Amino acid sequence: MIAKTAQNILSHSGRKKGNQFHIIELFAGEGGFIAGFNRVGGWHHLFAVELAEKHCNVLREVFPNLSVVKDNVALIDWNSKIKGQVVDCVIGGPPCQPFSVSNNRRNGWHDSRNGIPSFVKAIKNINPKTFLLENVPWLWWGDQKHHIQDLIDDLIAFGYTYTDAAILDATDYGAPCHRRRLFIYGTKQPHHWPVKSHKNNPVAARKYLVPLLEQREPDGEPLPDWVKPKIKGARGDIIIDCKQGNKIGRQYVSMDEPCFTLVATQGIRHRIRYKGKYYRMRAEEAATLQGMDPRCTIEGIGNAVNAWQAEAWAKTIKEYLMKLQADQELS
Repeated sequence: MIAKTAQNILSHSGRKKGNQFHIIELFAGEGGFIAGFNRVGGWHHLFAVELAEKHCNVLREVFPNLSVVKDNVALIDWNSKIKGQVVDCVIGGPPCQPFSVSNNRRNGWHDSRNGIPSFVKAIKNINPKTFLLENVPWLWWGDQKHHIQDLIDDLIAFGYTYTDAAILDATDYGAPCHRRRLFIYGTKQPHHWPVKSHKNNPVAARKYLVPLLEQREPDGEPLPDWVKPKIKGARGDIIIDCKQGNKIGRQYVSMDEPCFTLVATQGIRHRIRYKGKYYRMRAEEAATLQGMDPRCTIEGIGNAVNAWQAEAWAKTIKEYLMKLQADQELS
């Protein structure tokens, strides 16, 4: 399928349909954000921008009605693409590799893959009513935090008076796996953050994994000797075993609690123990834990926004926009 250009898309979407709110996603990946927003009525995606062809192909397959623009966010002339178009919200998770603690080659803010400045440039040119940026928690710590604070101050000065940041965990919103991520939320009027509906009532991974495991044969190798002494009893139901050079990483949890945060290489490193047998975690299991489509690739799932968390944001931002709309109608 040939991707539509942003200009062609916008030429046919100058008016809202009913009470739909217009949204654009940048750095769309394989659609974790989109999956969550699609669970909430009232949203109309104008288009999603993604540079990687393999991710674009997945987006087109999983979301056939979504207009996918294969392009580099940094190179788009937003003034010409969005001219005359009212955009209610822009969302996106720029590549996390420059900041991920699991990436030994990360270079931080000055890494060429850092898409956050491009996201901010897009916000200033599109001028949506609200925006939401997602990335790894490490950005809100240590030497990187001042870059984010400068970014927030810049957006506040631009007009997004109510811009702030927080680290949120997907399990607090009903996800069966942890995913702690930094969110930067900006609006021009007072807002509230998503309600943590499951903070004291987490969802167990078992509910989502067992039905899938029952449908296939075990395919995981026995645990290596260096892992076995660290895993005892039920807490070894879901396991990461990773040995890279001199680094050894291991995590293990019970299926009766949320899974740990999935990584992009879970197909190699993650396994599940069920009824004494071991299963390599396939894309279908990983996608289920992330609330995504099983047609997504391992890499796309491991780097995505959790759909339960995205759904909570979709509801919260919609409430903000509806209130904004009501206030405007009364004025």
